[in-house]
Amino acid sequence: MDIICSRKPGLSNAWYEAAQYLDEVYEAEYRGWKSTTQLVAPTRMVLLYERHDHEMCEDVQERANIIGGSGTHEILKMAAEHYGHKLCEQRFTIPFSEREIGIKADRVDPIPNTEPLEFKLIEFKECKTWAIILGEKEDWIWQCRIQAYALRQIGINVTQAQVDALIKDWSISNLEKAQREHKDYPEHQILDIHIDLGSDSEVEEYLSSRIQLLLENETVPDDELPECTPKERWMRDECFKIWKRGKTDKASVATVKDENGRRVPMTTRQMAEDAMEEKGYSTADYEIRYHPGQCTRCKHYCTARTFCNQYLASQKEGF
Repeated sequence: MDIICSRKPGLSNAWYEAAQYLDEVYEAEYRGWKSTTQLVAPTRMVLLYERHDHEMCEDVQERANIIGGSGTHEILKMAAEHYGHKLCEQRFTIPFSEREIGIKADRVDPIPNTEPLEFKLIEFKECKTWAIILGEKEDWIWQCRIQAYALRQIGINVTQAQVDALIKDWSISNLEKAQREHKDYPEHQILDIHIDLGSDSEVEEYLSSRIQLLLENETVPDDELPECTPKERWMRDECFKIWKRGKTDKASVATVKDENGRRVPMTTRQMAEDAMEEKGYSTADYEIRYHPGQCTRCKHYCTARTFCNQYLASQKEGF
């Protein structure tokens, strides 16, 4: 998408050019009618981007994560090519329901000792620690499923898939602290996450439903587009956290384990008080602070938010 990028005074032109290059050249190749990324994204988000791409303005600083992620992809691609792996950054389109779907598979490796030859799809992702702790991301799963399906359509028999996730904010000091305090924290900065590919019929049903949803809303006015769900908005409910008095950088306790052993936020003050008591924290040294809810994806990762009445309404409500 052709987003106009601005930059703060003093920043070199190199970053501006990199941001523009990503939009105008790198991500524009072999897109087709819709890309895999667009098909797994919220319908409202996709259509608002398409309708207002020439009106959007995003500062280069806000594109730093995308530039960094693309750089990681490029290095992995160069290394694969150097060592003779030909199936990397595969860009092509496949026909589906009279539309051309754009595919970009990061890497496809042959699986040894398979006859006929089978392949594993590997997708490279960058994320924050909280994304790993909260569990698998649904869009990662469907992106892998669609790409594996598409590769099979062109004769590459993909039977396995994994996401190699690079955790950007991981640190050894946070790991050691988590281990001391018996908290959940990824053991390594790069994790390999197995993806269940499902069946071809499941993928075809999913593709048909996503395409139909986009087609049904192509002429629907902006303010009447289907609203993004809390899950699609990466909604964080209002919660309470335990802080060491005087600290402002990171809460001492942000989550507790539920009856299934999963980490969940403390959505009531009582939950935080119970956690304080369980850990033996005194009110002289620790305090409970209220944290309002937030639509993380809308606020930090969706440039179309300024054209979205759902987001603007949620801002008035404090989200």
